[in-house]
Amino acid sequence: MIEQTFTEIEEAPLRSTSDNETEYRNDVEAFLTAISKFSKELKAFVPQANATEKGINSVVTNASSLASQITILRNEVVAKAAEIKSYVIPTSAINTRRIRAMQILN
Repeated sequence: MIEQTFTEIEEAPLRSTSDNETEYRNDVEAFLTAISKFSKELKAFVPQANATEKGINSVVTNASSLASQITILRNEVVAKAAEIKSYVIPTSAINTRRIRAMQILN
């Protein structure tokens, strides 16, 4: 699971938007600090993302394996149903025999 969050980084300061040199330097310093923090957050994020990817791949592999097993079991059930059907006497044949037996008995 990915728990890492990222701190929003403001736009890079532009010399043309600063009123004075000191303000611009302060803005640049704040921006570089934010970039450094972002770098640390990104380094923490990568292993979490890789672990999440492995987990997802494992789930996909297991789901694929289960789907294959379900297909095999389904085919076995269909084959057994066909086998059982071959042993069943159709209802019409049973009724015909019952009628014939009753005719003989009467």
